[in-house]
Amino acid sequence: MKSSNLKRLTLSLVGATAVLVAFSGNAVAAKLKATAKVSQVSQAVSLPPQGTNFGVADATASCGKGKILVGGGAQFATGTALPTDIELFKSGPFDKSWNVRYNNNEGTAQPATVSAICLKKKLKVSGTSDEATATGKVQQVVVPLQLPPQGTNNGVAEANATCPDSTVLVGGGGSFSSTVPNLRVALFESGPLGNAWHVRYDNDDTISQPATVTALCLRKKLNVKGGPRRAKARSKVQQVTQQVTLPPQATNNGVAEVDVACPNKTSVVGGGGLFAPGASLPATNIELFESGPRGNAWHIRFNSNEAAPQAVTATALCLRKKLTVK
Repeated sequence: MKSSNLKRLTLSLVGATAVLVAFSGNAVAAKLKATAKVSQVSQAVSLPPQGTNFGVADATASCGKGKILVGGGAQFATGTALPTDIELFKSGPFDKSWNVRYNNNEGTAQPATVSAICLKKKLKVSGTSDEATATGKVQQVVVPLQLPPQGTNNGVAEANATCPDSTVLVGGGGSFSSTVPNLRVALFESGPLGNAWHVRYDNDDTISQPATVTALCLRKKLNVKGGPRRAKARSKVQQVTQQVTLPPQATNNGVAEVDVACPNKTSVVGGGGLFAPGASLPATNIELFESGPRGNAWHIRFNSNEAAPQAVTATALCLRKKLTVK
């Protein structure tokens, strides 16, 4: 065989091998999955009766080492009577923990819980070396909110905290810093609105009060170490929403509750409840009594003080357990 023909044949074989290797690499990479491991840390809290400390109690649940906070919430004990009058004053992230303040208007102590939802920071990547991991990264977007006194706009204000384009919403909440036990600032609604977290507060105090709304935003593309070069694990969050009609105040004290379940192959990471779009800012009097994880679902309880039925939504934020790596 002439040397020129041999050279061409060699180059063709090298090119074909390179194509085969590239194709095989892509085929392998397409099968790689990062496991998003989610856990819940719950802390029991006993709410004092209204005659003690105004019925108010604060509680915090924290994620352990090697985990990052992606959401959290607050709930009454299972089986609590539907019309039980316990208000959720705040429920939101505090550094790496989830902080809650309840107000108990009952004459006896009431059991409740606060839960932090945690994502393992290093997500194991299957289909490659044992050392390959994807690194979870959550950004907290905090928006300050000044609540007017009760004499202005009924003390009501609302705000959104929006996640950046490179991230996806996994949780959020509303909070304030005051430790005054008889501070009358209550959450009216707190939940996801597209890729933002929406909060509406009601301030029953005679002076203006500062508050915040926080969105927890998971990076869409997580860096992979020990796997294919420049590979990324793709975060995928599904929002499952259910419509709820609250009865008028004269029926069941205006209270209704619902569980919104996450689909198979996903884990609940957050959730919340919102009024119907366009609900009047100062006039609509609907309180958020509880909002938190229940198994692999999100549980909501609203109390409507309105004379007519009211439309609200409950939403669960569900993170896919197996994240595609590309």
